[in-house]
Amino acid sequence: MIAKAMQVLNGLPSMVLQLITLVMSNFFSSFNANVVVANIVLPVLCEMALALEMHPLILTLPACLAISMVYFLPVSTPPNAIVTQYAHIKTKYFACCGILPTFIGLFVSMLNTNTWGMLIFPEASSFPDWAKEIKNRTKI
Repeated sequence: MIAKAMQVLNGLPSMVLQLITLVMSNFFSSFNANVVVANIVLPVLCEMALALEMHPLILTLPACLAISMVYFLPVSTPPNAIVTQYAHIKTKYFACCGILPTFIGLFVSMLNTNTWGMLIFPEASSFPDWAKEIKNRTKI
């Protein structure tokens, strides 16, 4: 079901898909706990990568980093909430100060995934054999 829905994204370059997953993961993580978002988003991204015939690391690695980088809302992580409450910082000030680090973090994550990520995981540039076997299985 997910594979059919993701066929719309089939013609997009991997950088655009990474950008979409980065922004989506960061947005979801801004309003929920990181673990919850990771448990929901990462399996979907793995299925999406299999449907688009790309290595799952290309989508999941930057998404994991984006889920961890939530700077602009107090509800994003418990430390943000503690600092906001203790220092009596208003949410609008917290958000204004957190937007720039969030964008910088997303840019650096995408840059690192496409440079260091490909050096550390050279097999991520091609569709893996184990994924071909999973994709070719007959569903009963």
